[in-house]
Amino acid sequence: MIRKYVVKVGKESFEVEVQEMQTQSAGPNFQPNIIMPPPVMTAPLPTPKPKMPMSVPRQKSPSGGKTINAMMSGSIIAVLVKEGDEVKENDAVIKLEAMKMETVVNSPFAGKVKEILVAERQAVTAGDMLIVIE
Repeated sequence: MIRKYVVKVGKESFEVEVQEMQTQSAGPNFQPNIIMPPPVMTAPLPTPKPKMPMSVPRQKSPSGGKTINAMMSGSIIAVLVKEGDEVKENDAVIKLEAMKMETVVNSPFAGKVKEILVAERQAVTAGDMLIVIE
């Protein structure tokens, strides 16, 4: 016996003829009117990495005043100011080399350079005090 079915895939319809066969084995109970969708395989989403803080905790100077700290480990290429200089906010005060790249350290505030705590070619780590501003 031949049966005709209309199968929809997406927005398209297909007419299908199915011939039933007589078998003697007791196979699974087949229901021709039920169309099972294929199983959907999903992978777990990657867990987001926690954001790293963009600033290093500021240390307090033993002599008082505000400190400018290294934001990363590296070595001092140049000290661009000297004690007694007046600096404005965002003025360049130190050139730092880290991983073959030069980074300029800017003053986060205005004031007078009270103390320079590093020298050229000195190695520093993230958070080390570089300059004290009063």
